[in-house]
Amino acid sequence: MTLDDLISARLVDQERPELRPRLLGLLRELHAQPAGRGEGFRTLLGELLRAGDLSREQAEWIHDACERHKHTRALGLYLEVLTREAGISREVLEGLVEGLGQSADCPRLSELLIEAGSLTLEQSAALQFQARRIFDRDAGAQIAAFRSRRKAEAAQTLVGGAGEEKIPSGVYRQELVLPTSEEMTQVVDRSSLDLDLSPPRFPIPSWVDTCETLVGSQIGGFRILGMIGQGAMAKVYLADHPEHERPIALKLLPPRASSERRARFKREILANGFFSHDNVIDVYDAGVADEGHHYLAMEFFDGTDLEKVLETEGSISLRQSLSLVRQLLQALVVAHQAGIVHRDIKPGNIMVSGAGHEAKLTDFGIALIQELGDFKDKVFESDDGGITGTPEYLSPEQAFRDPVEAPSDLYSLGMVLYRCLAGRLPFEAESIPSWVNAHISETPLPLTQAAPQGEWPPGLLELFEGLFTKDPKERIQSASEVLEAVDAIFLDLSSGRRSRFFKKVRRGF
Repeated sequence: MTLDDLISARLVDQERPELRPRLLGLLRELHAQPAGRGEGFRTLLGELLRAGDLSREQAEWIHDACERHKHTRALGLYLEVLTREAGISREVLEGLVEGLGQSADCPRLSELLIEAGSLTLEQSAALQFQARRIFDRDAGAQIAAFRSRRKAEAAQTLVGGAGEEKIPSGVYRQELVLPTSEEMTQVVDRSSLDLDLSPPRFPIPSWVDTCETLVGSQIGGFRILGMIGQGAMAKVYLADHPEHERPIALKLLPPRASSERRARFKREILANGFFSHDNVIDVYDAGVADEGHHYLAMEFFDGTDLEKVLETEGSISLRQSLSLVRQLLQALVVAHQAGIVHRDIKPGNIMVSGAGHEAKLTDFGIALIQELGDFKDKVFESDDGGITGTPEYLSPEQAFRDPVEAPSDLYSLGMVLYRCLAGRLPFEAESIPSWVNAHISETPLPLTQAAPQGEWPPGLLELFEGLFTKDPKERIQSASEVLEAVDAIFLDLSSGRRSRFFKKVRRGF
């Protein structure tokens, strides 16, 4: 459960009080969800939207109101920090905010103060960083207070308790209403933070959790700044390093991780050492820290995975889908030439920029490295007879547990493209054995039946036939061939037709 979930629940409760039992039930379910925004991450608004409890328009209105509330609260905290640490009067600060109007935020307020000589650039960065950490600490306190009340079954309401102030009425009127100075003073006093932690040289995205317990820790020379998310085997943190100007994504395995997890981690490191491409998350460094953590320092990409995009949008336009797949094919051309077969291509392993224009392939943890050479003894080479990959996107040869080559990745990427266009996969199954059987023996549902409303070029339908062939020897053999086919489809599309680009993905959804 996140602060977004809690605020959204309060807002929905105000507008739709009949949904309160449903809201409390969802919050209980989300309480059990692991921290961080890893694979399969669920949100309260997303669940209400999927169940039909809210329309998309209602959900978007609630999301926007939630963002306004967080924005004004963050700004109010910054004013309190400026008053305490920089000695600037509250009256002066409120006057500047009033002059900025609806565009008021922490960076713009800082610019005015720097121009007036009331604040230096270094002070601005440090104080914004402090205010941000206090905001995240307060968010954690609100969630903890709600969980405590729910655990004790002491309340059936969605407000109340320390740190859980009611949402200002201005949020509903789309106004900029700052919290009171007294309220923000209490929040800062409750935070009990060490405010001496120096700020990074780059802004921290709003969705990164800076109150995570490891913040400020040094691992392998990298300083942890916040939690990005977590998957089944590792947690990923935002970090900085004295020798790097840009943010770092630091992937950590716990010291007591299983031998298989450590082996997959090593394989991911090794695979990224064999090739590099703009559409693959770059790896900078790797090792084992003194604390026993295995770490992987990677390029930080401020986006979300394609799985979350599809959960939010359902499907995306043909042009947009082809554009993203084209970038992934360019990466696979280079990877396959280097003897690397990914073996787990799926939406969850494809990162997409916020505007949807850029795609990057990630997570080579189970990649097949065909020419290991002297590295053979350093990584695992089998999966103890199990199936390698994700059941919904397995190639038939993976399902058969046969050796795999480049066509296996192309089959899986075809599944991804199909889901982008149809909003579903070409098979339906409810268990791993059912998915295995579908990939081995079932005929894929034609795209024209899965999404009959679409205007699908003949070349696209032919491409799916070539990608979904069961026998890998009869399937399209190279990423270059698929890339040529995708380019041909682009040429066939009318240049005057506008594509329905998906909206910027909202992390609170």
